[in-house]
Amino acid sequence: MVWGKAAGSGVDDLVKRLQANDPQLKSLTILRFRRLNDEDVAQLSTALQENTVLQELICCSHAISSEAAAKLGGMLQHNTRLQHISIGNSSFGDEALSALVSAGLPQNKSVLVWDLEHKGLSQASGASVARVLQQHPVLQQLQLSRNSLTDAGLQQLCAVPWNCLTQLELAGCDLTHQGVLSLAAAPSIGQLQQLDLSHNDLGPAAAPGLAELLAKATSLQHLKLKSTQLQDDGVVGTAEGLLSASAGLRLLDLSSNQLNSTGLAALAAALARHPAGAAAVQHLVLAENPGVDDEAVCRLAESLAGHAAAAAGADGDTQQQQQQQVVLDLAHAGVGAGGIAALSKVAALQQLSLFGCKLGGEPGTAVTALIDSISSGGFQSLKELNLAGCSLSLQQLATLMRAVAAGSSNCLPLLQTLELGANPGVQEEGFEELVGQLRAGRPGLDVHWRVADSDGAPPGAGQQ
Repeated sequence: MVWGKAAGSGVDDLVKRLQANDPQLKSLTILRFRRLNDEDVAQLSTALQENTVLQELICCSHAISSEAAAKLGGMLQHNTRLQHISIGNSSFGDEALSALVSAGLPQNKSVLVWDLEHKGLSQASGASVARVLQQHPVLQQLQLSRNSLTDAGLQQLCAVPWNCLTQLELAGCDLTHQGVLSLAAAPSIGQLQQLDLSHNDLGPAAAPGLAELLAKATSLQHLKLKSTQLQDDGVVGTAEGLLSASAGLRLLDLSSNQLNSTGLAALAAALARHPAGAAAVQHLVLAENPGVDDEAVCRLAESLAGHAAAAAGADGDTQQQQQQQVVLDLAHAGVGAGGIAALSKVAALQQLSLFGCKLGGEPGTAVTALIDSISSGGFQSLKELNLAGCSLSLQQLATLMRAVAAGSSNCLPLLQTLELGANPGVQEEGFEELVGQLRAGRPGLDVHWRVADSDGAPPGAGQQ
């Protein structure tokens, strides 16, 4: 990947490499300190028109004028290699987008991913984007998040058939429940595999639209509804659809939705009625819903365990149960001793985040239940466990870590990653010694508890 050059320099060196079809130049990101004016864009466009190597063009840190956008659009009409494009910063706007599309983007035959996130677009761009979705022969992924598209703009997108689109990101697009109804009525909604509606004020009124959407979106596998203000009424109204066999969802994100136990209980009940042997949600994100209590967590865990067992019974063996690979995020939920015990019996549970759950402190019954469950052979499939920010004291951490370090074949035998940061006990004298003992007992276990891990390198070291 090429990132750029000295501050203020143009693109002459890049143009030469593109003209020469440099086999090493497959991805190009032009950073903000490199000059990219209309003349530079014209040179790039000319060089790219016949280039057959570059697959990714990222210039999202620069203002791109309508004239420059038209040059790039004309280039895209002829280029047959580019697969991923992100053009313009937040000043790009409706006029430049229209120029890009009118100049030839719909006639391109290679772009698979079009990144339009945070481009300063409004509802006026709906028609331009719709034209591309309808005409482009191979475009599969469209990222429209953080634009003021509004329901009116989305309605234009949904009024036409989408040729190949399978992934649509609409997070933070000023949508309401009316936008959900437009999606449900889209003629090509059945081909969509991933949909992100996070950070839109959909509200409980979105329940009927979500139910209709899920009934029609038969290929949908990932649905993100983070921070959409659904609340309990919105989730209760769509619980059956969210977990229906026809929807085939694998990932469902309902984090930060002001859910209480009623909403989670509705999800648990729907999952419990899910047909044995049918594909069930494998990745549930329920973080940042502090109103969810321990009883509701118990119900959810029992439903997950029961469905996996029923699926295994339907197959006559445990293969289906093992293939569930449940990932569960309950960060900042009211998980207690009962919930911990119930979760330990979910045989397919491979990743569990309890970040910010108050397991420790006094009386500490939840962390005691966790230690007891681990010692008695619970969580047999668990590979990743996040206990960061759980108010664990040094004594509680010591008991927990000694149980994990025991090395018994029954004691978290598959655990690969353990997160312990942001607990009071990690700051106390003696904790590092406990970490050393744990690593000695479980040399393959990756323990995270501070910014710098065991080799002293901060996360992301080596990346540009």
